[in-house]
Amino acid sequence: MESSHGLKIAADNAGIVVNAPLRKRRELDLDDHDRRHADAPTPTGHSLGRARRVEALACTVGYRSCHRVEWRFFRWDPEMRCEICEGATSYYFSKTFNAFNLGEVEYWRCDTCGFVFSRTHLEMSQEAWNELNLLCHETYQGGDENVLDPRWKTRIAAQALALSELAAAGLLDPARRWVDFGCGDGVLSNACSREHGLKLLKYDEHMAAGNDYLAAEDMVEGAFDFVISTSVFEHMTRREQWDGVQALVSPGGAFGLHTLVAETVPKDPGWFYLQAPHCAFFTNSAMERLFKDWGYRSSIYNVAASLWIWFRSDPREVEGRIAELNRTASSPFLFREGFLDYWKSDPRVPKPVVDSRRRRS
Repeated sequence: MESSHGLKIAADNAGIVVNAPLRKRRELDLDDHDRRHADAPTPTGHSLGRARRVEALACTVGYRSCHRVEWRFFRWDPEMRCEICEGATSYYFSKTFNAFNLGEVEYWRCDTCGFVFSRTHLEMSQEAWNELNLLCHETYQGGDENVLDPRWKTRIAAQALALSELAAAGLLDPARRWVDFGCGDGVLSNACSREHGLKLLKYDEHMAAGNDYLAAEDMVEGAFDFVISTSVFEHMTRREQWDGVQALVSPGGAFGLHTLVAETVPKDPGWFYLQAPHCAFFTNSAMERLFKDWGYRSSIYNVAASLWIWFRSDPREVEGRIAELNRTASSPFLFREGFLDYWKSDPRVPKPVVDSRRRRS
């Protein structure tokens, strides 16, 4: 049955189940029609009795006990669409941080592509978002240790090496403009320059322009032959933000990406990747949607660097160069025409190291 408020009330083994839109759950009262149904006995023989108000709707947790009957809330919002594919989304789970001025965070999931996002971050003010990022990033920027990502320096060294090998193989042109979008304190750029003689320009909206840091007005659509973005996509909340990064790539250029991509995002508040500043969690399906929407044709993945490079050029040419490069590469580059969905297993379980120099599927 459905009330005049849009509440859906049904009986199940546990008692009365109430389904209400998230945006209404803090205001709704039972009207007389709802009260009559609420007083009806449940299959277990219990009754909600005189419920007075639906005080349980004010709860941000999913359950509330009332007269030995469970009120269960399936949180949904028909206006909350997926930023990746515009599919319907629904509440997935919550996690409480109590750190960096962040309390309970609600994670929602796309019913179509599986993309998971933090609705809490999505609805956060810009001031609160800036403060959260500042508090989190100042714990490690300028130093060598990051407790939230203990192998970041090792990974960045591997990424710089991978870029140098791709340049030597003719897959990236070091004579053209490269930029690291969201570079932070520029560790990757510095490693490229110091260890491999590569010029990787820096851009971060939170860093002042100058000394290889570009200004916002320099970030022009199609202005760079190679754009790389590492540990950035998981900090964004809107499709136009991801589109904006990719739009910097020239028509014949390549795009580098490091972020966690899973076959399915675990419904697990203890998952290591649920960190305070992380608000977007990509599935293979969601990332493949971006890959296709942006017009890329083939992709490679370097295991040691945890790095994708996407190409719009002829996939046969890319595959041939990768095959040759893998004869001497320090870590194998895996190739696929289309999006290479390397992470098919549960992301909570370490993936075995690939010992083959080529992967074709």
